[in-house]
Amino acid sequence: NCGRDNFPIFFRRGKMPIGKYTVEGPQSQPRKKSDFVDGRDFFVGQEMTMLTNYKFFIYDADEFTRQYFSEELGTQLDPRTDVRLPERSVPRPPTPKYTGYGSWEDSMGSVHSLMPKPPKRDMVKLYEQDGKVLRFTAQFHASKVEDQDRLFVINFHLFDDTVSIHEPPQRNMGIVTGRYLEKGIHVNQITGQIFKDTDLRPGSIIKVYNKEFEIVDMDEYTRKHVEEGGNIRTYDLAAVLEKIREGMRQQYPLVRDIFRRFDADKDGVITQKEFKEALNKWGFQPTTEEVLVLMRHFDVRQDGQISYNEF
Repeated sequence: NCGRDNFPIFFRRGKMPIGKYTVEGPQSQPRKKSDFVDGRDFFVGQEMTMLTNYKFFIYDADEFTRQYFSEELGTQLDPRTDVRLPERSVPRPPTPKYTGYGSWEDSMGSVHSLMPKPPKRDMVKLYEQDGKVLRFTAQFHASKVEDQDRLFVINFHLFDDTVSIHEPPQRNMGIVTGRYLEKGIHVNQITGQIFKDTDLRPGSIIKVYNKEFEIVDMDEYTRKHVEEGGNIRTYDLAAVLEKIREGMRQQYPLVRDIFRRFDADKDGVITQKEFKEALNKWGFQPTTEEVLVLMRHFDVRQDGQISYNEF
């Protein structure tokens, strides 16, 4: 791919004059032998200028030439000089960001090929994970006052790694609920990669289309799936409850007083955020997973809140 002939003739066989090359006529004075290039003056590693302004570098000689210099001239030529240029490394351009139009596979097909082909489906994953959906409950992270009570259900489909979000109806909300994010392959803006099932864990924060969600809980099927994978620790519920009872009996003997301390906004129910803040205030410092274990124990109606009767 150099664009030159395979066997170009740079200088036809003949005597090459030293210095500036001029075309002489028949009446010109003949040159002396010392005015021409003598091959016996060459050596490996020599730099020379011939034919006026062409610079050459001798980096090697064949076996016959080396034998001739050794036997006839008594000179040993130097070893071959490595003149290979380093391989040019062409940097790979960064992958453009996913625009959200079409599927992720279709977009990447246009990146890898000028004539993209239909994406191939992972039939093994489709066969093993078909129908398996992980469901998580989430809320807006650092939300406004009017959005604090809004709950969302995040669905993660294992067979094709698609994510969808919908908002179940709640009474007296004054907000039109329903589908919030259409099912599809979306990018978690916090990690910069496509959503994975490991991104969705209670206590973690995700960001999609500039909206941040905090995962607060998951259903029993999802919890069983995660626990079998060994991603969540198990806790002794009786030991945790006994630890809390012993710490609160010393300050508030009545259950009513304890409930009022937990209910920060005095609305008659205890949310997960209020539950965790109250425990931190009393010095328990529970993890998010421990708070979820306690919430599931008290939350009989499974509505994400603890009423006085449940407490």
